[in-house]
Amino acid sequence: MKIANPRYDVTLKALLSDPDIARGIAELFLGRPVEAVAFTSQESVIRDPRTKRVALRRLDFSAVVTFAEGDHRQVILEIQAQRQRGDTMRFRLYLASQLTREHEIMSAGIRRKIMLPVVPIYILGYEIGAGEGAALPAVIHVERRCRCAVTAQPFSERPDFIEALTHDAFIIQIPRLAAEADALEGSALGRFSLLFNQRNADPADPRLLEVDESLAAGDHLLDRILGYLSRLGADPEHAEKMTEEEQSYRLWEANFGDILHELERSKATALEERRLREEERRLREEEREKTRRAVVALHEAGHSPGRIADLLKVATAEIAAILGNADD
Repeated sequence: MKIANPRYDVTLKALLSDPDIARGIAELFLGRPVEAVAFTSQESVIRDPRTKRVALRRLDFSAVVTFAEGDHRQVILEIQAQRQRGDTMRFRLYLASQLTREHEIMSAGIRRKIMLPVVPIYILGYEIGAGEGAALPAVIHVERRCRCAVTAQPFSERPDFIEALTHDAFIIQIPRLAAEADALEGSALGRFSLLFNQRNADPADPRLLEVDESLAAGDHLLDRILGYLSRLGADPEHAEKMTEEEQSYRLWEANFGDILHELERSKATALEERRLREEERRLREEEREKTRRAVVALHEAGHSPGRIADLLKVATAEIAAILGNADD
């Protein structure tokens, strides 16, 4: 059967708009029952640096996943059909922006804003180890293993500190799929990954893939995905969107690839500067809070504002302001 090629952003966006398919795909990667998935796609616009007109649009995919047990993850999905200058930098920038993003989550009947553990999924049209002499598997799971550094005893607990600062990841290397097809057909995640096998591209129209329906035998999720992609493949309007996406990428890379790399580097520098400013602000706030607590404690212990100023090396006006607020 012919299906729309899912390596296109517009195809993936359409596919993930189906809640049941989005939930099923999240369960494939995360390996746990999922209660709900709130998938969003955010369009990134890159402008021609000379004319300031829109030259390239990218779709970034992100989802808040709610597990049956009530905890949450944020899944981000990046698809890059061809290696481009600045890829790794762009991935790092997007990952950094998502790691600091706060989500409104309902927990125990209380709505609160929190930063969620992030699980990135990269679907790449090139091999990540090719230039280093490494032939890595087609589907890779980068999985955290926590253990005692002294005894090597593993532990399964994941306190907020570890969840906030480390993450698992998945990588699908499209060029490796054909060689590993037989092995991949043995698992649900492997069969899903095979949908991106570009060896199945229609020679007359690479926007379409020719897929054997037997791939979905006994796999309800994959059967549903194939049906959805088949309908997209027969839709002339969707075909036009894929054509526009392909032309846009080729035009940009041919004319502005080097400029894009410099833009990504500039963004990285700006992001690091912002991070440092936020860290400085946080440290100042912590220092002010320490001073406030010390002033209040010394005041309650019977010290005069003048004595407190001498002990803490703080201006008397600041002490008066702190004590005034404490009285309120």
